Amino acid sequence: MREDSIRVSLGTAIALGLIRGRMDAPPTTAYLLTPGGCHGICKFCPQASTSAGRSDLLSRITWPEFPVEQVVAAIKQALDDFPGNKTGGARKFQRACIQTVRNNRGRVIIGHLLDELADLLPVSISWYPANLEEIHELFSLGADRIGIAEDCPTDSLFREIKGGSRTKMMELLKHAACMYPGRIGTHLIVGLGESEREMVQAIQEVHDFGVTVGLFAFTPVPGTPLGSESPPDPCVYRRIQVARWLIVKNLRRAEQFIFDENGRIVDWGMANEDLVSILYSGKPFETSGCPGCNRPYYNESPGGFMYNYPRPLTESEVRDALNRLGFL
Repeated sequence: MREDSIRVSLGTAIALGLIRGRMDAPPTTAYLLTPGGCHGICKFCPQASTSAGRSDLLSRITWPEFPVEQVVAAIKQALDDFPGNKTGGARKFQRACIQTVRNNRGRVIIGHLLDELADLLPVSISWYPANLEEIHELFSLGADRIGIAEDCPTDSLFREIKGGSRTKMMELLKHAACMYPGRIGTHLIVGLGESEREMVQAIQEVHDFGVTVGLFAFTPVPGTPLGSESPPDPCVYRRIQVARWLIVKNLRRAEQFIFDENGRIVDWGMANEDLVSILYSGKPFETSGCPGCNRPYYNESPGGFMYNYPRPLTESEVRDALNRLGFL
């Protein structure tokens, strides 16, 4: 393998023994990030060309850089220590996730990583493909899943915050999901100025495509154009989490929810006692995305509000979530 470098999330680096540190929620996915600056202009992202913030951040997580060979060797050692099987089981990592910035350097590194890791564990790629051919290429190289980030649920927000055409991106997402059923995902970020109705409709749309839907909470990062904005209200985020859960589990559709004049969810289209029994597992409030993904503290500060729990909830945490939803 050619000597090159890859960035590794702080939690992953600790779990791999690349650096020393303490964790209260170990990552269940090995999170990697291609190096170099990004050509994108996403106003929330510290990797964007429009950012004046720290270049070692993605969301609120730091990503120290290591030689690719060192990281690959550490992942292989971790899998040897906890063999399990390729689909999960008793192993330290259930998958690897390669998050990418838009530059030419990343393509070569992704090819190296897939060549080394794809036979050992499932590998997800978070990518900004220009066309279907790029998606075909990544799957042919061994990718298990590909994530194409929608982020913004409306055309106007997409154009303002990310630049480009949401319509074009959604067509690509739809065609990719049709060609690779069950292997395409997307993410939506709550708190970029959308209404709850707009977010719920976007979740339903991509779910109908057959796309896995993961939720993020907007995280203001100093130095980015949106760095002075506020994260989403916890009660709003909990309502969106419930809506997502009901939609992706095919328990309700977006058109069955009732919204007020401001687009806020006021009724779920089902009896409260039935909904509470569904929510009491706490599962709707855990991290959503690819199988085996828990993203510890990606949107959260230790000791702060937990938008996405990286583990099963305690009884008191479930009760707090239900209280924020107005059920207790």
